[in-house]
Amino acid sequence: MSHGFTSNLATDETAISTIRRGLAEAPVLRQGLWFTFFLAALGSGGRVVVPILLQQSIDRGIVGPGAEEAGASMSVDVTLVAQLAAIGAVAVVLAALAFRQASFRLAVRSERALYDLRTPHRPHPPAQPGRSR
Repeated sequence: MSHGFTSNLATDETAISTIRRGLAEAPVLRQGLWFTFFLAALGSGGRVVVPILLQQSIDRGIVGPGAEEAGASMSVDVTLVAQLAAIGAVAVVLAALAFRQASFRLAVRSERALYDLRTPHRPHPPAQPGRSR
């Protein structure tokens, strides 16, 4: 008896087709989907900002030994480094808030979709003649 996973190529679905089927079964997932994707992308992109700003503060904010050949001594542009640090702090906070909001929106929509899938949908009874609702 085999206990491993077996693959039946005729019934295998791609990730995209699974997502499409999920969206068709639970339409509540489609509400605000693109905005949630935008927030998640903003949160993920914010993680790239810190290494870039760190590199820029070292490359442009600290004038090192290479500048001595040009007649300059080693110096630090404190204003530039402080500005880049402030930009980095704001970017990290905004990225964290965006990622948190995206996760929250996804959790709320998923919970609602599961509720809708588990709750049997009963059609309204037909209207009886002579009675108004």
